[in-house]
Amino acid sequence: MLDASKLERYRQLGALLVKYGRRDFLEAVSAEIGDDIASVDANTESGRGPEDLVSDLTELGPTFVKLGQMLSTRADLLSQPYLDALATLQDDVEAIPVETAQALLTEELGVKPSKVFATFEKRPLAAASLGQVHRATLHDGKTVVVKIQRPNIRQQIAEDLEILETLTSAIDRHTEFGRQYELTRLVGQFKAALMEELDYRQEAQNLVTLGEALAGHSEIVVPAPVHDLVTSRVLVMDYVEGRSVSSLGPLARMEAEIEPLARVLCEAYLDQIVVEGLVHCDPHPGNVLVTNDNRLGLIDLGMVTQIEADFRERLLRVLLALCEGRGRDVAELALEFGERRADANIDGFIEAVSELVTKRARLPRSERKLGMSLLRIVSIFARNGIRPPVEISLLGKTLLLLDEVARTLDPDFDPDAVFENYAHRLVRQRFTSGFDTANVMGRLLEANRFVQRTPRQLERIFESLARGEMRFRVESIDEARLLTSLERIGNRITVGLILSALIVGGALLMRVDTPWTLLGYPALAIVLFLAAALIGFGLVVQVVFAERRENSMRRKRTRRR
Repeated sequence: MLDASKLERYRQLGALLVKYGRRDFLEAVSAEIGDDIASVDANTESGRGPEDLVSDLTELGPTFVKLGQMLSTRADLLSQPYLDALATLQDDVEAIPVETAQALLTEELGVKPSKVFATFEKRPLAAASLGQVHRATLHDGKTVVVKIQRPNIRQQIAEDLEILETLTSAIDRHTEFGRQYELTRLVGQFKAALMEELDYRQEAQNLVTLGEALAGHSEIVVPAPVHDLVTSRVLVMDYVEGRSVSSLGPLARMEAEIEPLARVLCEAYLDQIVVEGLVHCDPHPGNVLVTNDNRLGLIDLGMVTQIEADFRERLLRVLLALCEGRGRDVAELALEFGERRADANIDGFIEAVSELVTKRARLPRSERKLGMSLLRIVSIFARNGIRPPVEISLLGKTLLLLDEVARTLDPDFDPDAVFENYAHRLVRQRFTSGFDTANVMGRLLEANRFVQRTPRQLERIFESLARGEMRFRVESIDEARLLTSLERIGNRITVGLILSALIVGGALLMRVDTPWTLLGYPALAIVLFLAAALIGFGLVVQVVFAERRENSMRRKRTRRR
């Protein structure tokens, strides 16, 4: 039997489920916890539209405000009106008394605030559901921001998360919706993110990591933490003086001439995502400041996640194809991300994504939104029985917020043009850096690994053939033509390997000082490059003439038929 406080919380959530038409969820939870809460009544007179859901989640407290913010990225679970409404969720609440804040500072830092701060403003700069921030001055004269976590907030959130885990576990076991969308996994991801946000030491590390990643962007300011004054519940960092982008009006934009900052911000975020693999999940206009010297300050970095290099490479190809309007390429590349269920409709997915990209290409460039397009692709995933990775939803939300900030800075901002230029420049940089000694040695090591593994893999193939476990299905194949084609392919691969070896050898020899030079470079390296060029030219000529000869023979065979 549940205690009274937990039972009341279950009843509050049960009323919310009934109000929004999910009594089946409530019945599943009742069976799970052994208490009859399925008979709960909900007040539906107040309406149950998107704005009502925002109000209901706000009334349930900080855990559910954060849950709503996370759900605003899940286009596979909710329709667009609900996503738009949840994206507006803010957790501005009444501030805790300054005496309470200072008592917590004493408890966390081990000394009275007066020993650490020369001044400490009683009125907070902002108050949120998890904590609040005050401006202060250190004894060395440095102005800082002091972020203080609300008392007992961790206990409240832990209890809510335990209830959510029980609720989603029951829904996953007893309903088709739960089996399809695996809500338990969603809550697990939410719990991990929220626990990180409650640990201010993690936010301090995020400040350091992001500051290092953006060190090359002089127009971007990331406040540094004061490491000696950081605990799990207190974070002291540099004060960045400026106005939030959300507070800027047209006149302020004209006076400050901040339009170029839109491109700077987008390129900085693309560097974060594509190069460093860091995603600041909440770059809304209130978290981006325009400083007094016309730079951009990034604050509130509690939610920063990391994505793998392979994922970033595929994402880059998807976004580039999206910007260039190549619908089928977008669909086929996006399919690599998804986890297909048994009822997956691949053709339907490709058709829907292609149509989305085609419609997007017809829009004026100023109306195209990369983030919104990604979120719509996530929705198409869900409709066609494919489970998208959570990173796609997060990136879609991040790019959508980023687009909002950029358009606030510059109403005529063209995100597609910025991304295309960035992607092309990045590809050129990676191509030109590909001949570095470190990269060349890396490729040689990969080739060595391939050579070492190939005999064992071939042995396994032959063993399977000997045991009769490998089967081939051949339909209507001209064996003579097949053998000729295989021989031609083998010859071209061999020539290609020789060509690669000459290029790699030449690249390595370019760094070797020798008394014999040609055109100012090591002679042997130049000879290897020239040999590679001649072989490559010969290979191209052979391919072209072979294709023409094959096409001519194919036309003759067609006329005979």
